[in-house]
This record gives sequence, structure tokens and C-alpha cells, in this order.
Amino acid sequence: MQTVYYSFQWPYDLIQRTPKKVTILGSFDNWHDNHTMALNEETRKFEVIVPIAGEPGQLIHFKYLVDDQWTTSDLFKTDIDEHGNSNNVITFDQVIQDGKSKKIKIARKYRRNKETGEKVLISKELLELDINNNLIKIIESIDYPSRENSENNSLDNEGTITPDIIEEMKPSLFEIREDTASLS
Repeated sequence: MQTVYYSFQWPYDLIQRTPKKVTILGSFDNWHDNHTMALNEETRKFEVIVPIAGEPGQLIHFKYLVDDQWTTSDLFKTDIDEHGNSNNVITFDQVIQDGKSKKIKIARKYRRNKETGEKVLISKELLELDINNNLIKIIESIDYPSRENSENNSLDNEGTITPDIIEEMKPSLFEIREDTASLS
């Protein structure tokens, strides 16, 4: 079984400022979790990246919950399930094809205490890169509150951003590289 990270999207109307909230549910996790989509105002789309495990030829069913109304997208084929519900459907082969060239990079920024040498995580960014490692977009950015505001805490050259883990989003190959040389 392979796992691929797949980006689901829903359009946003910038003029009417609708919809307000979009989530997606699907057979990729047995319909258990509401995956809340985040608005990317730059692309004018709600987006969420979901890990999908499957086999070639397998059908993946899903449906959007847009402002508390169940709906399907015109961008995907629809299928009627055993309960008579209309759902979007995509094959795992399509998931593999669409997810093939994406890279997700996690960049962490640390602050080091000059006296103790303790390293404290102050922020983390989840970045989407193209096949040439060029930044496509920042998927998520998290700032962590500082545990202490001491004059002994310093950021060298406004902080060291270290690429701790890079995952290549290829169908059957996940490369995980740790950059230990830059953790000084």
C-alpha cells in the first residue's frame, strides 16, 4: 500500500466573501475526520493536504461540506454510493499522478540560550516546493511562545532556519533527510 499527500481545493469568491467554511470527508480515512480547509487568499481557494493510502485502481470517494451544506465539486467525477448519496470520486492512480512532483519541507527556527546552550523552537513553517526546490507556497506557519525572554537568548543573523525534514511526495518513495550540520 502506498501513501500520497493530496491537495484538495475549493474555490473562494473574493467579492462575495463566500464560502465561510469548507471541510472535506472521504473514504481515505473511512469518513471519520472532517478535514478543515484553510483559505489561501493568494490563490483564492480553500485548501487542505490529506494523506491518502491506497492501491492502484482503487476508488477514493469524498464529499465537501461547504457552509454546512453537503456538496460535490464539478472538477471531479461523481458516483452514487450504496446508500444513494452522490459523492466525488477519484482513482488512486490520479492521486499518484497529481501528487507525484510535490515536495513538502518543514523549516524550523530555533533560538539558542548563550549561557546554557539550550535550543528552543520558536517557529515552524510547512512549505510546498516544486520539483526544483522553488517555493510554491507556505502551507502553514506556526509561532511558538518563547519560554523565557532572557537577554541570553539570541538569534544569530535574525535566526537560523534549518530544514530538519524534507519529504519527497512521490508515490512509493519517501525520502527523509535530516540536516544535522545546520543545527548548531
